[in-house]
Amino acid sequence: MEDNQHGIVSSYLAVQAVLETGLRPARPMGLVFVADEETGSEYGLEYLLRHHKGLFSPQDLVVVPDWGNEQGV
Repeated sequence: MEDNQHGIVSSYLAVQAVLETGLRPARPMGLVFVADEETGSEYGLEYLLRHHKGLFSPQDLVVVPDWGNEQGV
């Protein structure tokens, strides 16, 4: 299996592009890098949401650019 890190690179470049415009986004932006996004995120993002409730707010937009599950769907 190969993982080309497209999600990491595209996320970083998107934030960089926004910052380079000189405009300030209406809301803060951040990147969170976690493991197992391709198999459901049980020990990555889901773990953070479950065990670190103050890390995100209900108004936050969470995008997982490389999501998947164990069946490859």
